[in-house]
Amino acid sequence: MSIINNIDEVRDFYPASVSVDINLVKPYFDDAVDKFIKPYLSTAQYDALIDWINDSKEPNDEALEKLLPYVQKAVIRFAIFISCDQIDLKLTNSGFAVTSNQNLSPASFERVKKFKDSMESSAWDAIEMMLRFLEENKDDYEVWTASDEYTMATRNFVNSAAEFDKVVSIGQSRLTFHRLREVIDQVEYLRIYTAISQDMGEDIISQMKDDDIDEEYQAILPAIKKAVIFFTAAEEFPAKKEQYERMGIHYINDVKKIIDTTPDDYPKYRDSGIYTLDDPTYPNFTNEEDNTIFVMGPKG
Repeated sequence: MSIINNIDEVRDFYPASVSVDINLVKPYFDDAVDKFIKPYLSTAQYDALIDWINDSKEPNDEALEKLLPYVQKAVIRFAIFISCDQIDLKLTNSGFAVTSNQNLSPASFERVKKFKDSMESSAWDAIEMMLRFLEENKDDYEVWTASDEYTMATRNFVNSAAEFDKVVSIGQSRLTFHRLREVIDQVEYLRIYTAISQDMGEDIISQMKDDDIDEEYQAILPAIKKAVIFFTAAEEFPAKKEQYERMGIHYINDVKKIIDTTPDDYPKYRDSGIYTLDDPTYPNFTNEEDNTIFVMGPKG
């Protein structure tokens, strides 16, 4: 049985015309699930949901009942998104054709593109909402939290579009955040771990996953998150590159000053080889010839 089984379920999450046949998009449900849902929800959690549906939703499972609409919403939107190019044309014995009659005429290329872009963005927003729901209720979804997909979804200091958007505006877009994720990985490895040590960075993230963060880590985690976001934005948004780079340096320096002042509170950093007892150094913004703004003041 599919995760979507009738046009009424489609209409719950997309304002489909009464003339739309579910069979037009149904072939794309499995593609949407495999490409976009399972990499975030996990195959095991998705299969548990399908098994429950196949058993006529017996026994009653409140957790799966609550999860189902989040998954259906994402599947429907991604299925419509990936079907656009193919259902726009009809294959006939005489070649490809488009619908044209007294009531309907083919939409312009611009309108089709705008619709497709909108569906892609709203589909990723559905993934964001699903992940936010799972994270807020993760004690109810042990299959998900035990999966590799959970590990990947929570691998960074910043793991959601909403959290990123609170510091640098991306319209809370999961699509934008998805495209930034690789840069976030690089920023954490090259800018954060080199400042605080990889061992300590990974320990903080591990405690974040367990919802049990040491008080010492709580003191520096907000600044680490902001450093990650600003350094990422500096790489991706060139119009404000210098501003974001300065802010990233500011926040990582705040972290360094705390852990250098109280190294015994941060033994993984203290023993990493990064910590320098006599002459701590802090990153500086480098003035370049083509900078529009120059920073003045003492180093260190």
